Amino acid sequence: MEVSSDSELIEAIRSGQRELYAELVRRYQSDVWKVMAAMLSGFHRTEDLVQQVFIKAFVALDSFDTAREFGPWIRTMARNEVKMEFRRIEREGRRLDVYQELLLVEMADQSSDDVRAEMEDKLARCIEKLGEPMADVIRRRYVDGEEFAQIGERLSRSADAVRVMLNRARALLRECIERSPACTERPS
Repeated sequence: MEVSSDSELIEAIRSGQRELYAELVRRYQSDVWKVMAAMLSGFHRTEDLVQQVFIKAFVALDSFDTAREFGPWIRTMARNEVKMEFRRIEREGRRLDVYQELLLVEMADQSSDDVRAEMEDKLARCIEKLGEPMADVIRRRYVDGEEFAQIGERLSRSADAVRVMLNRARALLRECIERSPACTERPS
């Protein structure tokens, strides 16, 4: 089927010719990529978010008003997706800041290099108890500073799956450290 305008293409997709969505993606992938790449750093992160935008656009295609232009609509979705990613990153950073502050307060209360070394030992042992691939995800994210997409690529998982795995690993680490006697007993 020869389709010339975006609105005709969208109507054809809505009527069941879903394979035509690839043409819509082809037409706007470069525009969406440019919007996102201008706001983000990192090829993998941009690539993941571009895919997410087109998935969300496909899901929302039934609500799209074909009297409007598709280009501005999809570019707005791209900008909104980047803003949501920034909020996710900010929330994660705040959580890490809180954990770091709690650890620093705990260490200051105990005020001993030996205690600090013991805490670091306990953390290392708890990380080992996690087993693979959770321990690997913790190391790659917090020691190597890799982004979710990079870790996911190495583990053949999505960035979202890595994010979920990391949240579970942090919860397990917190439980392990809290159960550890050195964290609850104070030296006299």
